[in-house]
Amino acid sequence: MAEIHTLKLELLARDGNAPQRLIEKFEKEYQVHEPQRITRKLKASDNLVEINIPSDIEFKYVLLMATYAEDDTANSIKKDDPAPLKARFNGSADEFEFPDGVIFWTGDLNQLHIATTYDVNKIKFESYFG
Repeated sequence: MAEIHTLKLELLARDGNAPQRLIEKFEKEYQVHEPQRITRKLKASDNLVEINIPSDIEFKYVLLMATYAEDDTANSIKKDDPAPLKARFNGSADEFEFPDGVIFWTGDLNQLHIATTYDVNKIKFESYFG
């Protein structure tokens, strides 16, 4: 059975105490079959971690998010704040850095390796394949 997933993205701006105003809005619906969710915890000393992507399912989108798994008061980090993420896609040796820990991918993805620069505690990595 198919599900409809909707991506909504709004770019908002504000000056000082003024109310937010909408600059740009994007919305896209995806009809998906067999959506998957994979969660892992990792830290910098884990190096590159391979995320097993099911090969028998064609995905319309992939959402990758990294957050801190626990508080780290020495570094002013709160649990669930965005955490730094690095990724390699489709067997490439090119490493892309995402300091705010969010990636939205709509192209072909058959191989994914992830890492983080944070090594005090583990970060929580979540991937949604739809």
